[in-house]
Amino acid sequence: MSLRTSLYSKPLRRAAIASVLGLSLSVTSCGLLATGSAAPSAPSINLNGSVVAAGKTVDTPTGSYQNITVSKEAAVYKYDPSKFNLEMMASQGYPEDSGKYALEFATTFMAEQYLDSIALEGDMGAFQTWYDTTGSKLLDQRIATGASDIAPHFLILGNYGKQKNFPEFIHDGGPRVSSASLNLVEAGPYFVEDGSKIPGISYGLDFAADYRVSDAGAAAFGAAKTGLSSEDFIKSNMAKPLLKDGTGENKFHVTGRVNIVVNQDGAGNWVVVGFENVDIKGDSSDFTETNFEANWV
Repeated sequence: MSLRTSLYSKPLRRAAIASVLGLSLSVTSCGLLATGSAAPSAPSINLNGSVVAAGKTVDTPTGSYQNITVSKEAAVYKYDPSKFNLEMMASQGYPEDSGKYALEFATTFMAEQYLDSIALEGDMGAFQTWYDTTGSKLLDQRIATGASDIAPHFLILGNYGKQKNFPEFIHDGGPRVSSASLNLVEAGPYFVEDGSKIPGISYGLDFAADYRVSDAGAAAFGAAKTGLSSEDFIKSNMAKPLLKDGTGENKFHVTGRVNIVVNQDGAGNWVVVGFENVDIKGDSSDFTETNFEANWV
Protein backbone atom coordinates (compact mmCIF):
# COMPACT_ATOMS: atom_id res chain seq x y z
CA MET A 1 0.00 0.00 0.00
CA SER A 2 1.34 3.36 -0.93
CA LEU A 3 -0.18 6.52 0.41
CA ARG A 4 0.77 9.79 -1.21
CA THR A 5 -0.19 12.86 0.78
CA SER A 6 0.60 16.44 -0.16
CA LEU A 7 0.37 19.14 2.47
CA TYR A 8 0.44 21.97 0.00
CA SER A 9 -2.16 23.42 -2.31
CA LYS A 10 0.91 24.08 -4.48
CA PRO A 11 4.13 22.05 -4.53
CA LEU A 12 7.43 22.96 -2.95
CA ARG A 13 9.57 25.06 -5.27
CA ARG A 14 13.32 24.62 -5.50
CA ALA A 15 15.49 27.72 -5.50
CA ALA A 16 17.95 27.15 -8.33
CA ILE A 17 18.61 23.69 -6.95
CA ALA A 18 19.95 22.42 -10.26
CA SER A 19 22.98 24.66 -9.98
CA VAL A 20 23.81 23.38 -6.50
CA LEU A 21 24.97 19.96 -7.60
CA GLY A 22 26.57 19.14 -4.29
CA LEU A 23 23.26 19.23 -2.47
CA SER A 24 22.17 15.73 -3.43
CA LEU A 25 23.52 13.36 -0.81
CA SER A 26 23.45 9.61 -0.55
CA VAL A 27 23.71 8.25 2.97
CA THR A 28 23.55 4.51 3.47
CA SER A 29 24.87 3.98 6.98
CA CYS A 30 22.58 2.45 9.57
CA GLY A 31 22.34 3.23 13.26
CA LEU A 32 20.94 6.68 12.78
CA LEU A 33 18.52 6.56 15.66
CA ALA A 34 19.30 5.49 19.18
CA THR A 35 17.80 5.55 22.64
CA GLY A 36 18.75 6.11 26.24
CA SER A 37 19.03 3.34 28.81
CA ALA A 38 15.79 1.50 29.38
CA ALA A 39 14.23 0.94 32.78
CA PRO A 40 15.67 -2.09 34.62
CA SER A 41 12.62 -4.23 33.88
CA ALA A 42 12.55 -3.35 30.17
CA PRO A 43 14.39 -5.18 27.40
CA SER A 44 17.48 -3.74 25.78
CA ILE A 45 16.64 -2.65 22.25
CA ASN A 46 19.38 -2.20 19.65
CA LEU A 47 18.37 0.51 17.20
CA ASN A 48 20.87 -0.49 14.52
CA GLY A 49 23.73 1.50 15.97
CA SER A 50 26.78 1.32 18.21
CA VAL A 51 26.45 4.99 19.20
CA VAL A 52 23.72 5.63 21.76
CA ALA A 53 22.03 9.01 22.01
CA ALA A 54 19.89 9.30 25.14
CA GLY A 55 16.19 9.91 24.70
CA LYS A 56 13.77 10.99 27.39
CA THR A 57 11.13 8.98 29.20
CA VAL A 58 7.61 9.67 27.98
CA ASP A 59 4.65 8.79 30.21
CA THR A 60 1.38 7.60 28.65
CA PRO A 61 -1.88 6.27 30.15
CA THR A 62 -0.69 2.73 29.37
CA GLY A 63 2.90 3.04 30.60
CA SER A 64 6.14 4.78 29.73
CA TYR A 65 8.59 4.47 26.85
CA GLN A 66 11.99 5.83 25.90
CA ASN A 67 11.79 8.45 23.17
CA ILE A 68 14.33 7.97 20.38
CA THR A 69 16.56 10.74 19.09
CA VAL A 70 19.02 11.07 16.26
CA SER A 71 22.55 9.98 17.07
CA LYS A 72 24.95 12.91 17.03
CA GLU A 73 27.50 10.60 15.43
CA ALA A 74 25.21 9.51 12.60
CA ALA A 75 26.08 10.48 9.05
CA VAL A 76 22.65 12.04 8.54
CA TYR A 77 23.27 14.46 11.44
CA LYS A 78 26.69 15.65 10.33
CA TYR A 79 26.89 18.76 8.18
CA ASP A 80 29.40 18.84 5.35
CA PRO A 81 29.78 22.43 4.05
CA SER A 82 31.33 21.13 0.85
CA LYS A 83 27.90 19.77 -0.07
CA PHE A 84 26.42 23.28 -0.15
CA ASN A 85 26.99 26.20 -2.49
CA LEU A 86 27.73 28.68 0.28
CA GLU A 87 27.63 31.63 -2.08
CA MET A 88 24.08 30.79 -3.11
CA MET A 89 23.07 30.25 0.50
CA ALA A 90 24.57 33.63 1.42
CA SER A 91 22.83 35.34 -1.50
CA GLN A 92 19.52 34.20 -0.04
CA GLY A 93 20.41 35.55 3.37
CA TYR A 94 21.62 32.41 5.13
CA PRO A 95 24.77 32.69 7.30
CA GLU A 96 27.50 30.16 6.55
CA ASP A 97 26.57 27.87 9.44
CA SER A 98 22.82 27.84 8.68
CA GLY A 99 22.99 24.50 6.87
CA LYS A 100 24.55 22.85 9.93
CA TYR A 101 21.98 24.06 12.44
CA ALA A 102 19.05 23.56 10.08
CA LEU A 103 20.11 19.95 9.46
CA GLU A 104 20.47 19.24 13.18
CA PHE A 105 17.01 20.66 13.88
CA ALA A 106 15.35 18.86 10.95
CA THR A 107 16.78 15.42 11.72
CA THR A 108 16.08 15.74 15.45
CA PHE A 109 12.49 16.77 14.73
CA MET A 110 12.07 13.78 12.44
CA ALA A 111 13.32 11.30 15.03
CA GLU A 112 11.81 12.68 18.23
CA GLN A 113 8.54 14.13 16.92
CA TYR A 114 7.53 12.71 13.54
CA LEU A 115 8.59 9.12 14.28
CA ASP A 116 8.18 8.87 18.04
CA SER A 117 6.05 11.58 19.63
CA ILE A 118 3.27 10.86 22.11
CA ALA A 119 0.76 11.69 19.34
CA LEU A 120 1.89 8.87 17.08
CA GLU A 121 -0.43 6.08 18.19
CA GLY A 122 -3.21 8.24 19.62
CA ASP A 123 -6.24 10.05 18.31
CA MET A 124 -6.65 13.81 17.97
CA GLY A 125 -6.78 14.11 21.76
CA ALA A 126 -3.25 12.72 21.99
CA PHE A 127 -2.22 14.98 19.13
CA GLN A 128 -3.62 18.02 20.95
CA THR A 129 -1.57 17.16 24.02
CA TRP A 130 1.57 16.93 21.90
CA TYR A 131 0.73 20.15 20.08
CA ASP A 132 0.05 22.13 23.26
CA THR A 133 3.17 20.94 25.09
CA THR A 134 5.68 20.57 22.28
CA GLY A 135 4.53 20.94 18.70
CA SER A 136 3.43 24.56 18.74
CA LYS A 137 6.94 25.60 19.82
CA LEU A 138 8.53 23.87 16.83
CA LEU A 139 6.24 25.16 14.07
CA ASP A 140 6.17 28.43 12.19
CA GLN A 141 3.38 30.70 13.45
CA ARG A 142 1.56 30.42 10.13
CA ILE A 143 1.14 26.72 10.78
CA ALA A 144 0.54 27.09 14.50
CA THR A 145 -2.25 29.66 14.04
CA GLY A 146 -4.00 27.91 11.17
CA ALA A 147 -3.03 30.58 8.62
CA SER A 148 -1.17 28.02 6.53
CA ASP A 149 -2.30 25.39 4.04
CA ILE A 150 -0.24 22.96 6.12
CA ALA A 151 -2.25 21.17 8.79
CA PRO A 152 -0.18 20.60 11.97
CA HIS A 153 -1.34 16.99 12.39
CA PHE A 154 0.41 16.07 9.15
CA LEU A 155 3.73 16.54 10.95
CA ILE A 156 3.14 13.32 12.91
CA LEU A 157 3.55 10.01 11.11
CA GLY A 158 0.17 8.39 10.52
CA ASN A 159 -1.85 11.26 12.03
CA TYR A 160 -2.81 12.89 8.74
CA GLY A 161 -6.22 11.25 8.73
CA LYS A 162 -7.01 12.51 12.25
CA GLN A 163 -7.48 8.91 13.27
CA LYS A 164 -5.52 6.04 14.74
CA ASN A 165 -3.52 4.43 11.95
CA PHE A 166 -1.29 2.38 14.25
CA PRO A 167 -1.81 -0.31 16.86
CA GLU A 168 -1.02 0.37 20.50
CA PHE A 169 2.69 -0.07 20.93
CA ILE A 170 4.45 -1.72 23.86
CA HIS A 171 5.05 0.69 26.76
CA ASP A 172 7.36 -1.12 29.18
CA GLY A 173 9.89 1.58 30.01
CA GLY A 174 12.09 0.77 27.03
CA PRO A 175 11.80 2.20 23.53
CA ARG A 176 8.71 1.30 21.56
CA VAL A 177 10.85 1.38 18.41
CA SER A 178 12.96 -1.73 17.82
CA SER A 179 14.85 -0.36 14.82
CA ALA A 180 14.87 2.80 12.74
CA SER A 181 16.84 4.59 10.06
CA LEU A 182 16.92 8.11 8.66
CA ASN A 183 18.78 8.89 5.43
CA LEU A 184 19.38 12.24 3.76
CA VAL A 185 18.77 12.13 0.01
CA GLU A 186 18.75 15.81 -0.96
CA ALA A 187 19.10 19.25 0.56
CA GLY A 188 19.04 22.87 -0.49
CA PRO A 189 17.29 26.24 -0.34
CA TYR A 190 13.57 26.02 -1.15
CA PHE A 191 10.54 28.25 -1.35
CA VAL A 192 7.29 26.93 0.10
CA GLU A 193 4.33 28.26 -1.85
CA ASP A 194 1.79 28.82 0.91
CA GLY A 195 -0.10 31.97 -0.02
CA SER A 196 3.25 33.61 -0.59
CA LYS A 197 6.75 32.28 -1.18
CA ILE A 198 8.17 31.21 2.20
CA PRO A 199 11.95 30.70 2.16
CA GLY A 200 13.62 27.86 3.99
CA ILE A 201 16.21 25.11 3.82
CA SER A 202 14.69 21.82 2.69
CA TYR A 203 15.81 18.27 3.39
CA GLY A 204 14.49 15.17 1.68
CA LEU A 205 14.70 12.32 4.17
CA ASP A 206 13.98 8.62 3.74
CA PHE A 207 12.95 6.80 6.90
CA ALA A 208 12.08 3.33 8.12
CA ALA A 209 10.90 2.23 11.56
CA ASP A 210 9.78 -0.97 13.28
CA TYR A 211 7.44 -0.50 16.24
CA ARG A 212 6.98 -3.07 19.00
CA VAL A 213 3.46 -4.47 19.36
CA SER A 214 2.18 -7.26 21.62
CA ASP A 215 0.03 -10.08 20.26
CA ALA A 216 -2.97 -8.64 22.08
CA GLY A 217 -2.29 -5.17 20.67
CA ALA A 218 -1.96 -6.52 17.13
CA ALA A 219 -5.19 -8.51 17.45
CA ALA A 220 -7.11 -5.54 18.85
CA PHE A 221 -5.84 -3.33 16.04
CA GLY A 222 -6.76 -5.86 13.38
CA ALA A 223 -10.21 -6.35 14.88
CA ALA A 224 -10.87 -2.61 15.01
CA LYS A 225 -9.79 -2.09 11.42
CA THR A 226 -11.79 -5.02 10.01
CA GLY A 227 -14.91 -4.65 12.13
CA LEU A 228 -14.46 -8.16 13.52
CA SER A 229 -14.34 -9.22 17.13
CA SER A 230 -10.84 -9.97 18.43
CA GLU A 231 -11.77 -13.66 18.58
CA ASP A 232 -12.95 -13.73 14.96
CA PHE A 233 -9.96 -11.77 13.80
CA ILE A 234 -7.56 -14.26 15.42
CA LYS A 235 -9.41 -17.06 13.62
CA SER A 236 -9.22 -15.28 10.27
CA ASN A 237 -6.48 -15.70 7.68
CA MET A 238 -5.37 -12.13 8.34
CA ALA A 239 -3.84 -13.07 11.68
CA LYS A 240 -0.27 -14.34 11.39
CA PRO A 241 0.23 -17.80 12.90
CA LEU A 242 2.56 -16.44 15.57
CA LEU A 243 -0.15 -13.98 16.60
CA LYS A 244 -2.49 -16.77 17.54
CA ASP A 245 -0.50 -17.95 20.56
CA GLY A 246 -1.04 -14.68 22.44
CA THR A 247 2.60 -14.29 23.49
CA GLY A 248 5.67 -12.48 22.22
CA GLU A 249 6.23 -9.29 20.24
CA ASN A 250 5.44 -8.21 16.70
CA LYS A 251 7.03 -5.50 14.57
CA PHE A 252 4.84 -3.00 12.78
CA HIS A 253 6.89 -1.73 9.83
CA VAL A 254 6.59 1.74 8.25
CA THR A 255 8.75 3.36 5.56
CA GLY A 256 8.56 6.54 3.55
CA ARG A 257 10.04 9.84 2.49
CA VAL A 258 9.31 13.35 3.70
CA ASN A 259 10.39 16.82 2.68
CA ILE A 260 10.90 19.06 5.69
CA VAL A 261 11.62 22.78 5.26
CA VAL A 262 13.00 24.76 8.19
CA ASN A 263 14.00 28.34 8.90
CA GLN A 264 14.52 30.63 11.87
CA ASP A 265 11.70 32.64 13.41
CA GLY A 266 11.97 36.21 14.60
CA ALA A 267 13.58 35.09 17.86
CA GLY A 268 16.24 33.05 16.06
CA ASN A 269 14.68 29.66 16.86
CA TRP A 270 14.59 26.99 14.16
CA VAL A 271 11.03 26.02 13.24
CA VAL A 272 9.27 23.96 10.57
CA VAL A 273 7.95 26.19 7.77
CA GLY A 274 6.98 23.47 5.30
CA PHE A 275 6.36 19.74 5.35
CA GLU A 276 5.33 17.09 2.85
CA ASN A 277 4.61 13.38 3.27
CA VAL A 278 5.79 12.12 -0.10
CA ASP A 279 5.43 8.35 -0.05
CA ILE A 280 4.40 6.53 3.12
CA LYS A 281 4.15 2.74 3.03
CA GLY A 282 2.97 0.44 5.76
CA ASP A 283 0.59 2.52 7.83
CA SER A 284 -3.07 1.51 7.89
CA SER A 285 -4.93 4.57 6.65
CA ASP A 286 -6.02 2.42 3.71
CA PHE A 287 -6.58 -0.85 5.52
CA THR A 288 -6.97 -4.07 3.56
CA GLU A 289 -6.31 -7.73 4.25
CA THR A 290 -3.24 -7.60 1.99
CA ASN A 291 -1.51 -4.60 3.50
CA PHE A 292 -2.29 -5.67 7.04
CA GLU A 293 -0.14 -8.72 6.47
CA ALA A 294 2.51 -6.64 4.71
CA ASN A 295 2.81 -4.22 7.63
CA TRP A 296 4.10 -6.90 9.98
CA VAL A 297 7.66 -8.17 9.86
